[in-house]
Amino acid sequence: MNLEVKTDWDPHERSVGPVKGYYLALCASETADGQGRFRGYYKVCTDPPAGYWETAGVLTGCTDAPRRYAHLAMLDAEQAARWAVARLSAAGTLGGRPGTAGILDAYLMGLKRRGRS
Repeated sequence: MNLEVKTDWDPHERSVGPVKGYYLALCASETADGQGRFRGYYKVCTDPPAGYWETAGVLTGCTDAPRRYAHLAMLDAEQAARWAVARLSAAGTLGGRPGTAGILDAYLMGLKRRGRS
């Protein structure tokens, strides 16, 4: 069962979890182009995060395309984070937590699929 963790975070930040044993810290940040668009960012964490900026993730990333609204950017970030968790789970874990090799393999696999290797 997935549970959204309600906190007193900034309105453009939230956390979701657990998702297959991990917690997702999500945020939306306005792009620097001055067009009022937002990009979504995520951190995959092994413990419930205290806040997006206050936590370190075992894996981090951002969305490819900026969105007009912050909540849509965060939805994109959540989808990307869930994809990353699925890749971590498929690549291998140790006791429900990612092994270093599993994280690296999942990361490299994602780069190859996106043509960035």
